[in-house]
Amino acid sequence: MVASLQDVREWHTYIDEDLRQFWELEGDNARVWKLRTELEIKRVERHMTRSNTHGGRDEVAAYCGSWNVVKKLCTAEFIRYVEESMVTDRVTLAEWSKRARAVRITDQANADYVASGEPEMNALGDLAELFAKRDELIFQAYLKGRGATEIARVAGISRSQVHVIVREREAATLAEIEAAEQAALVAAGSFTDWDDEEII
Repeated sequence: MVASLQDVREWHTYIDEDLRQFWELEGDNARVWKLRTELEIKRVERHMTRSNTHGGRDEVAAYCGSWNVVKKLCTAEFIRYVEESMVTDRVTLAEWSKRARAVRITDQANADYVASGEPEMNALGDLAELFAKRDELIFQAYLKGRGATEIARVAGISRSQVHVIVREREAATLAEIEAAEQAALVAAGSFTDWDDEEII
C-alpha cells in the first residue's frame, strides 16, 4: 500500500509523541539504538540506509521493518518500552496507512449515512412509536373518566386533539372487535370468509 503525504506526516507525529513518552518513562539519556561497538554502529547505519524514513529523524528507522529484526539493533530500554509498556504498539508506516485508510472509509460511510437522511427517517419512526404510545395512554385515561381538558393540559395538546385521538382509537377498537367476531364466526362455520351470507 502506497502511503499518502498525509499518512507520512501523521506517522512522523505519532513517532515524535511515542519517543517523547519513551524518554519520559526511561529518562532523557535513554537511547533507541545500541551503539556500543563499531560493529553495532555499522549495523544501525545499514538499517537506517535501507529504511525509508521519508525524511524523519534517525529514530524513525526503529519503526521501520519487522520488529524481530529491528530489536536486535535497539537498547534494552527501548525493547522494554516496546514489549512491556502499555503505552506503545510500534506502528510501521504500512500499518499506519492501513489503519488510516480504514478510518477514512468509516468516516466516509458515516458521512454518506448522515447525508442520506436515514438518521432523520429513523428518528421519525421512533417518534411515531412514541406518539402511538401517547395516544393509547390518552385513550385509556379517557376511558377511565379523566376529562378532555385535563388530558390536554397534561399531554400538551388541545382539547380538540384529544377528542380526535379518542374517536380514532374508538373506531380502531370497534374495527378490531368486529374483525375478531367475524373470524370467530368463520372458524365456527357459520359464515364464509369472503361474504356475509349464512351457510345453509
